[in-house]
Amino acid sequence: IGNTLIALSVVRRKQHYDTVYGRLMLGVSLTNLITTTTLALQPLAVPKELLGEYGTVGSVKSCSTAGSLLMLGLVSNIIYLGALMLHFVLTICHGWTEERIKKRLEPWFHGVSFALSVSVAITCLVLDLYNPIDAPVPSVCFIAGAPYGCEFVEFIDCERGGNTSTYMWAFVLVPGLIGYTFLNVCLVMVY
Repeated sequence: IGNTLIALSVVRRKQHYDTVYGRLMLGVSLTNLITTTTLALQPLAVPKELLGEYGTVGSVKSCSTAGSLLMLGLVSNIIYLGALMLHFVLTICHGWTEERIKKRLEPWFHGVSFALSVSVAITCLVLDLYNPIDAPVPSVCFIAGAPYGCEFVEFIDCERGGNTSTYMWAFVLVPGLIGYTFLNVCLVMVY
C-alpha cells in the first residue's frame, strides 16, 4: 500500500514529478511494488508437477514468469536505491544542482536500471533457472534447480536449471552485496 501511495503522490503532483528525486522515488516505489506483489502471488505460481505441495496450482510457465518478475523487481530496485543515494551524496556533500544531475546522470539511472534488470531476468529465463525453491511455506520461484536439490544430491539429475549456485552468486548475491555496501557508504558520507 505504501509503495502505491508514494507512486500516486509523485504522479499526481507536478512539483514532485518534475524533480529528479521525485522520479527516482517513483522508480523505487514501482520496482518495490513489482517485487512485493510478485512475492505475494508466488504460492499461486509454484508448479505442482515440480514440487507436489498441497495447494500449488501453477505451472512451469507461471513459475518462470513469477521468477522473472521477482528478479526484474529486485535488480531494478537496488539500482534505483543506489541512484537515490548517489543523488543525496551529490546534492548534499558536493553541491550538485538539480539541473546538473538531471542532464548528466538521470538518463543513466533509468537506462542502467532498465537494461540491467531486463537482461538479467531474460538470461535466467532462457537458462531455465526459475524453479520452485522448497523454502518454508510458501514456496517461491527463483533461481534453483528442478527438482529441488538436484545439484546437491548425486543420484538426482536436474531436469531444469543447472549450476544455479554460480548464477545465484553472479546475479543476486555479489550485486546485492555491492549494492548494499554502496548504499551504506553513501549514508555514511551524507551523515
